[in-house]
Amino acid sequence: MYNFCHREDGPDLSLYNYISKIYITLFQRSGIMSQSMVSKISQFLVLLFGCITFLISSAISQEWVKAHQENGSMGFYGVDINEYGIGYAVGWGNNRYVQLQTKDYGLHWDELDFTSSMLFDIVIHSNDTIYAAGYSPTNNCAVTYTSTNSGVTWKEHLFNGTLNPSSFGFYRYSVASPKIAYVCGYNSAIFKTTNNGESWFQTNVKGDNYTFRSLAFFNENIGYAACDTAGGFSNINTLLSTKDGGASWDVITSIKNIVVASLASPTENDVYIFGYYNGAEAILHSNDGGKTWTNVWSGSANMTLQGGKFFSGKYGIGVGQNGLVVMTSDGGISWSTIPIDDNAVLTTCAYHPNVLLVAGSNSSIWRRTSNTSGFSSDSMDEDNLPSMILQYTGSMTVHASYLGGYIIITSLHGTLVQKQKIESTEITISLEGYPVGTYIVQLFAENNSHRSEERRVGKECRSRW
Repeated sequence: MYNFCHREDGPDLSLYNYISKIYITLFQRSGIMSQSMVSKISQFLVLLFGCITFLISSAISQEWVKAHQENGSMGFYGVDINEYGIGYAVGWGNNRYVQLQTKDYGLHWDELDFTSSMLFDIVIHSNDTIYAAGYSPTNNCAVTYTSTNSGVTWKEHLFNGTLNPSSFGFYRYSVASPKIAYVCGYNSAIFKTTNNGESWFQTNVKGDNYTFRSLAFFNENIGYAACDTAGGFSNINTLLSTKDGGASWDVITSIKNIVVASLASPTENDVYIFGYYNGAEAILHSNDGGKTWTNVWSGSANMTLQGGKFFSGKYGIGVGQNGLVVMTSDGGISWSTIPIDDNAVLTTCAYHPNVLLVAGSNSSIWRRTSNTSGFSSDSMDEDNLPSMILQYTGSMTVHASYLGGYIIITSLHGTLVQKQKIESTEITISLEGYPVGTYIVQLFAENNSHRSEERRVGKECRSRW
């Protein structure tokens, strides 16, 4: 198999001009890109190389769709998705332990089945590195799992023996930098890795019996954590902060009549609480590192938000009971609800510019692609072409404006999937046998062709809609 990164066989691409690169994601049901957007992309690419025409559906889903339903009674507690539409979800219940992966933006989910532990969280550290954490019933201790090859294999790390917590598990992760992450849980435990999960060490928390439910790091040094100082799980009202990467933690506030379900820190001093406040579900905001707080959103009485995250400084999502989803697209200035017509208790969420995923009880994962409620915009510009999310059709056609050059299709890891020389003005490339997933299509022209148009298109071709 040709390895594109090392160019072990195939054409010597140093003899060709790189023209453009796009990501395509294939799936076997309706597409989610409008025909007008495809036309814009095609019109622009023809200026440089010719027109790539994809046969796709023009349907855009603007409502919640149940993307996955597990058999039996269980709940999902962690979900995440990366920029290429590869995502993961973990859950458990009724003696079942479920780990799932999607390669097509949440349209389809496959079992990973790498552990029988109760996993509470899963996060994508980088496109290849994934962390999962929870409790191992077999070993009666906290446990983490790390995959460095996109979920193919997993390394288990048991926190038993002399390490705390030895009686229960971890609850939440926070990724701080390319190699640094933190995980928290019972028995005053906040652990840190500086080598992508190869090893972990306990940070310096002064309390003896804190239960940490959530933590959020802005960078590798500045972070916040929420806990119950009495060792329980129902009175999470105390916030700690660190400015030195966990070498020391200080109590910054203890808020009355509050239960913290999740924390988010989109900037150094901005901190958000998702949970319960003064008798109702609520979102609180601090712009001074947790010293003072403002209630920026209140919901139903006697209800509690169960989770929440910020995805960059602009987009924030909270989830809760009775299928509640509340979202901001302006950095927390305003919040709107886009609820699910379901009585599920939602506990976790994940955001991608193309898709929003939420999950919780009722054994379900819900999916939404929309241009409403501030979730997405149906716009693009020529310097930031979107990735293409395509219905599986068996082939794609390239209309070339000149002969020569190559079309190179690789996996996300750089392994060659297909290469074809441009020997006619219309080339049909078979996609038969391609599994659903995301691929990179790169276009190369001979050095003596279109020299006046050597500028690159698409940059990384990330979606903006």
